Amino acid sequence: MKKLILMTSALTLVAGAASASITLSASASLTYGNWDGAAAAVFAQSTALTGAFEDSTASGVSYGAKLTIEDLNAVAQGIMWVSASGLKFSFGTDAFGALEDAAGDDSGDVELTYAAGAITAALTAEANLGLVSVNAWDLSLGYTGGNWTLGLDTDASGLTAVSVSTEFSGYKVGGTVDTNSAWDVWASKAFGSINAKGTYDSLGVAGIALDGAVGDMTWALGYDTTTTTTAALGYAMGAVSLGMAYDSSNAGGVGDDALVVVTMGYAAGDNLDFGLKVNDQAEYEVSIKASFDF
Repeated sequence: MKKLILMTSALTLVAGAASASITLSASASLTYGNWDGAAAAVFAQSTALTGAFEDSTASGVSYGAKLTIEDLNAVAQGIMWVSASGLKFSFGTDAFGALEDAAGDDSGDVELTYAAGAITAALTAEANLGLVSVNAWDLSLGYTGGNWTLGLDTDASGLTAVSVSTEFSGYKVGGTVDTNSAWDVWASKAFGSINAKGTYDSLGVAGIALDGAVGDMTWALGYDTTTTTTAALGYAMGAVSLGMAYDSSNAGGVGDDALVVVTMGYAAGDNLDFGLKVNDQAEYEVSIKASFDF
């Protein structure tokens, strides 16, 4: 409750200081089942409250912040940002993607992005502000012009990758190569309502993927030379949705990573959803999720 009062007080102060746009939203979920390898069916619940504001100055500088509290107990995520002339600086502990540091995967605390015309750039860093040090970082650059898209990505580990893609006569082709001598190439084309894509990489693995839609049903098939086969079916009509996914590489897996996963959903209005998931490991999960905007 103290966290909730703190959030409300902070947003009230912001509103008094400037004509900021302020939003409050909340969500809650309740699940029951033995999903993800649980030894027995159990209940689980979660709640989240998010407050956000944003404003701008007459000179074109925008700024804002967002705070999320989970289960009215701990601050799960806080982000502050300021932007002007295509440049945006954001700060939030572990808020920006996965980075590879000396201890393994981590998330960035600082993000600097830039977009102007055909050029984009993004720098993400995991920073120890107390020691004024940077533990890991990732820099990406992009350019789009005509039918061409170019990209470059480099990080603190010294790995650099370059990507290129283009489109001609209805075909899209592209590839990536990095400083570890790994590479891949791909080509795709739409044939009416069916999309096809072929891939090949430096490990000698070739693959093909097909997907399409028929009325309210969507489908997808995939196969590669490691003998991995994937298939998916989806159906949506009004408030009802059904889905099935198969992945031969997930044999023996649990939860969403099982060999076969079947899902069913029902949206009771804009703010209430019911769901059911089952898989080939005799696991199941029933869920109720609600969301509110104030």
